[in-house]
Amino acid sequence: MVTPTIGSGRVPLEIHDNYFEPQTITVTVGSTLTWRHLGTVAHDITGAERAWGGSLITGGGVWQWTFGREGVYDYYCSIHQPSMRGRIVVVR
Repeated sequence: MVTPTIGSGRVPLEIHDNYFEPQTITVTVGSTLTWRHLGTVAHDITGAERAWGGSLITGGGVWQWTFGREGVYDYYCSIHQPSMRGRIVVVR
Protein backbone atom coordinates (compact mmCIF):
# COMPACT_ATOMS: atom_id res chain seq x y z
CA MET A 1 0.00 0.00 0.00
CA VAL A 2 1.28 3.48 -0.87
CA THR A 3 1.14 6.02 1.95
CA PRO A 4 1.07 9.57 0.62
CA THR A 5 3.13 12.14 2.51
CA ILE A 6 1.74 15.64 2.62
CA GLY A 7 3.23 18.76 4.19
CA SER A 8 1.64 20.95 6.84
CA GLY A 9 -1.56 22.69 5.98
CA ARG A 10 -5.03 21.57 5.06
CA VAL A 11 -5.18 17.95 4.01
CA PRO A 12 -8.31 16.56 2.31
CA LEU A 13 -9.62 13.05 2.97
CA GLU A 14 -12.78 11.37 1.73
CA ILE A 15 -15.47 9.31 3.42
CA HIS A 16 -17.22 6.91 1.10
CA ASP A 17 -19.91 4.43 2.01
CA ASN A 18 -17.94 2.07 4.27
CA TYR A 19 -14.33 3.18 3.66
CA PHE A 20 -11.97 6.12 4.15
CA GLU A 21 -9.74 7.37 1.32
CA PRO A 22 -6.84 7.27 1.77
CA GLN A 23 -6.95 4.64 4.47
CA THR A 24 -3.44 5.52 5.69
CA ILE A 25 -1.78 8.92 5.36
CA THR A 26 1.39 10.58 6.68
CA VAL A 27 1.29 14.30 7.51
CA THR A 28 3.44 16.79 9.38
CA VAL A 29 2.72 18.20 12.86
CA GLY A 30 0.19 21.02 12.67
CA SER A 31 -1.70 19.63 9.68
CA THR A 32 -5.47 20.01 9.68
CA LEU A 33 -7.23 17.04 8.12
CA THR A 34 -10.65 17.58 6.58
CA TRP A 35 -12.85 14.55 5.98
CA ARG A 36 -15.50 15.19 3.30
CA HIS A 37 -18.42 12.76 3.17
CA LEU A 38 -19.08 11.71 -0.44
CA GLY A 39 -21.44 8.83 0.35
CA THR A 40 -25.03 8.57 1.53
CA VAL A 41 -24.80 6.52 4.75
CA ALA A 42 -24.02 8.42 8.00
CA HIS A 43 -20.54 7.89 9.48
CA ASP A 44 -18.36 9.33 12.21
CA ILE A 45 -14.66 9.70 12.89
CA THR A 46 -13.68 8.10 16.21
CA GLY A 47 -10.10 8.06 17.44
CA ALA A 48 -8.79 4.85 19.02
CA GLU A 49 -10.07 4.53 22.58
CA ARG A 50 -12.34 7.50 21.79
CA ALA A 51 -9.48 9.92 22.55
CA TRP A 52 -10.66 12.29 19.78
CA GLY A 53 -13.38 12.42 17.19
CA GLY A 54 -16.63 13.98 16.12
CA SER A 55 -20.32 13.49 15.70
CA LEU A 56 -22.24 11.88 12.84
CA ILE A 57 -21.47 13.18 9.36
CA THR A 58 -24.08 12.85 6.66
CA GLY A 59 -23.66 13.07 2.87
CA GLY A 60 -21.99 16.33 1.85
CA GLY A 61 -20.82 17.07 5.40
CA VAL A 62 -17.26 17.74 6.57
CA TRP A 63 -15.32 17.31 9.79
CA GLN A 64 -11.84 18.65 10.67
CA TRP A 65 -9.14 17.87 13.21
CA THR A 66 -5.68 19.40 13.68
CA PHE A 67 -2.86 17.08 14.75
CA GLY A 68 -0.44 18.97 17.02
CA ARG A 69 1.78 16.08 18.14
CA GLU A 70 3.81 13.37 16.49
CA GLY A 71 2.38 9.88 16.67
CA VAL A 72 0.25 7.24 15.04
CA TYR A 73 -3.48 7.91 15.24
CA ASP A 74 -5.80 5.05 14.40
CA TYR A 75 -9.45 5.86 13.86
CA TYR A 76 -12.66 4.17 12.79
CA CYS A 77 -16.36 4.71 12.15
CA SER A 78 -18.08 3.59 15.34
CA ILE A 79 -21.15 2.55 13.33
CA HIS A 80 -19.27 0.39 10.80
CA GLN A 81 -16.34 -0.99 12.80
CA PRO A 82 -14.29 -3.12 12.62
CA SER A 83 -14.16 -2.91 8.81
CA MET A 84 -14.15 0.89 8.39
CA ARG A 85 -10.78 2.05 9.72
CA GLY A 86 -8.02 4.52 8.96
CA ARG A 87 -4.58 5.55 10.21
CA ILE A 88 -2.82 8.90 10.37
CA VAL A 89 0.92 9.05 10.94
CA VAL A 90 2.08 12.49 12.14
CA VAL A 91 5.78 13.34 11.76
CA ARG A 92 7.93 16.48 12.19
